[in-house]
Amino acid sequence: LDYISDNPGSHLRKIARDLDIHLSTLRYHLDNLEKQGSIGCQKQNNLKVYFASGKLKPIEKTLTPLLQQKRFRDIILVLIDYPGLTFSQIVEKLSIGTSTASKYINTLEDQKILFHEKSGREKKYFLSDEKSVIELLATYKQFMEDMSYEIRVPMNTIVGITSLLLDGNLTPEQRDFVEMIKVSGDALMSIINNILDFTK
Repeated sequence: LDYISDNPGSHLRKIARDLDIHLSTLRYHLDNLEKQGSIGCQKQNNLKVYFASGKLKPIEKTLTPLLQQKRFRDIILVLIDYPGLTFSQIVEKLSIGTSTASKYINTLEDQKILFHEKSGREKKYFLSDEKSVIELLATYKQFMEDMSYEIRVPMNTIVGITSLLLDGNLTPEQRDFVEMIKVSGDALMSIINNILDFTK
């Protein structure tokens, strides 16, 4: 519970790795903590992430699902760097259509993540709780880095072991099979690297 309080948004494998607990044991404890109401969880990219009850601010509950959509992230990130941008400046900075920008900005305002101030005919946009948003973005970034680790480590093992096998005494047929695994593994690793780097 202390770990989840200090590391909101951590997923099962990260908690198990950091606390050196078997997954089955950890699931048992997490289920008990959920039943007691001490922790809550949300789904992110098919993984459950955990938060201590009462520790998650309302803005974080609202913002966590939105962060998974690129347009919301783009608008939030640009307003962290340039608070007080007008609608047309946001559109220009992000190179998006006005109707698209309007849709996403309206949603963020409805969810109380953004607010605006009138400046003549223009509206200037600001984040309602910049500190919480920045903290949550840091948690989200950590989540993506953990995902990257979880995927890359087994793929590196597959590629490495096939290279070792190719150095051994194999029949021509076995060598063909292992070479196919290595070529496919290298191709998959390249795709995974591109996807994870883009996601980060």
